[in-house]
Amino acid sequence: MARSAAAADRGRAGAAGSAGEAAAVTAPVVQALRAQRATISVRVADLATRYLDNHPDLITARQQLADIDAQIAAEMARAKAGASAGLAASAAGTATQVGALQAGLSAARGKLAADNKALVGLDDLTRKAQASQQLYESYLARYKEVMGQTGIERAESRLLGKAQPPRAPVSPNLLLNLALGLVIGVLLGGAGAIAAETAFPGLTTGEDVENRIGLRYLGGVPLLGSVGLHGTSPAESLVSHPGSAYAEAIRGVLGASRLGNRDRNQVIAVSSALPGEGKTSLALSLARSAALAGEQVILIDCDTVQRGLSALIAADEARPGLREMMRDGIKLGEAMVKDPLSEAMILPITTAFPDGERLLERGNFHRMIGALREHFGLIVLDTAPILPIAETRELLALADNVVVTALWRKTTDSAVKAALRLLPLHAIGDIGMALNRMDMRKQAKFGGGDASTYYNAYKKYYAA
Repeated sequence: MARSAAAADRGRAGAAGSAGEAAAVTAPVVQALRAQRATISVRVADLATRYLDNHPDLITARQQLADIDAQIAAEMARAKAGASAGLAASAAGTATQVGALQAGLSAARGKLAADNKALVGLDDLTRKAQASQQLYESYLARYKEVMGQTGIERAESRLLGKAQPPRAPVSPNLLLNLALGLVIGVLLGGAGAIAAETAFPGLTTGEDVENRIGLRYLGGVPLLGSVGLHGTSPAESLVSHPGSAYAEAIRGVLGASRLGNRDRNQVIAVSSALPGEGKTSLALSLARSAALAGEQVILIDCDTVQRGLSALIAADEARPGLREMMRDGIKLGEAMVKDPLSEAMILPITTAFPDGERLLERGNFHRMIGALREHFGLIVLDTAPILPIAETRELLALADNVVVTALWRKTTDSAVKAALRLLPLHAIGDIGMALNRMDMRKQAKFGGGDASTYYNAYKKYYAA
C-alpha cells in the first residue's frame, strides 16, 4: 500500500501543473478578487451605457478592472507554485515511508525466526510438564487410598441448622434503586437537553438572527399546519384566508423589509443561502399581498437554473418570457402574465437559459429594472440561492431591499454567514432575514422575546 501511495504521489507530482491550476482557481483570495472584478464590471457596464470611451470615470473604472485582472493572474501563479511544491514534498515523504516500512519488515522477519526457535523449546517443556503432572496425580490418588484405609481422615464440618429461603430479596433494594434511577435520569436528561439546545446551530428566534448573524430580523413566517391551515399551498392560503396568521405574517415581513436605510424601497429581492428554504413561495406571497392591497406589482423569476416560480405558476412554455426579452427584445406586455389569484403581474422564464448564458449580460436586465421602476410600485425578484450561484450576488446589488429567508431550526448560522461573506454588502442598501416555516405551537416554548413567542395569547385575533 505504501508503494502504491508513493507511486500515486509521484504521479501527482508529475501532474503538478493541473493540480496547481485547480488550487489557484479555488483559492479564497482569487475568489475574492473575482467578486471585486464582478462589481467593477457592473460599474463599467453602467458607465459605458452613459458616457463615451474618453470619459474620466469610465477610463478610471476600466483601469481598476485591468488592475484587478493583474492581481488575479499574480495570485493564480502564486497558488499554482505552492501546490506544485506541496505535491513534490508529499512524494518525497511517501518515498521515505516506503524505506522505513522495508526496514521494519526485515526486522520483523528476523524476530519471527527467533520466535520459531523458541517455540520448539516451549513444546518440549510442555511435554515434560504434562508428564510430571500425571506422575503427581498418580501419587496423590495412591496417598488418598492409603489414608482412607487407615481411617486417619475425618470430616472437618458439621450441621448447625437448616437453611430457610428469605421471603423478600435482601439486595438490591428495589424501591430505593427505582427512586435513585428516576432522580438521576431526570437530572441527566435535563442536562443533556440544555447542552443540546446550547450547542444547537440552527436559527430559532429573532435574537439568534440579530446576535449570531448580525442581520435585521424581519419576522417569522408560520408553518401552515401550526396555524390551522391545511390542504393549500402558502401562496394560495394568502388569498383564500386573508385574515389568517400566515397572511398577517407576510404583511409584517413586507412592511419590515420596507423600513430599511434607503430612501427607495421599490425593488425587493428574495433569496436564501441554500436551496429548499421556501424563498419562491415567500416571494409569490409578498407579491400577492402587495397586489391585494392595491399596489402595482410585478414578480420576476430570476432563477435561470431551476425556474421554480415559473413551475409553481405553470407558465406556458409556448409564450415568450424573460429570456426572449433579454435576447430578442420582446416587449414586456408580450412576456409577462397576470397572476390568476391576484392583480400582480409575473415575468416567468419560459425558455431555459443555455449553459454559460447569464441574465446580466450586456446590461439589458439593468435597463429593464430601470424601466419597470417607472410603471410599478413594487418589483419582487425571486433569485437563485446565494451559495451555489455567483450571479445571484450581483442581482441582489440591484435591489433596494434584500430579504434572506432561512428554515426555522434547520438552517445553520454557519451556512447563512458563508452566504453573507460572498455578498457585496457595500452595494446593498438594506438586508434583513425572515425565518420560514415556523411551528408557532413550539415557538412559544423557546422564548426569545419575539412576537411569535406570545402566539397562544393573541391567536384568537386570526381567522382560520
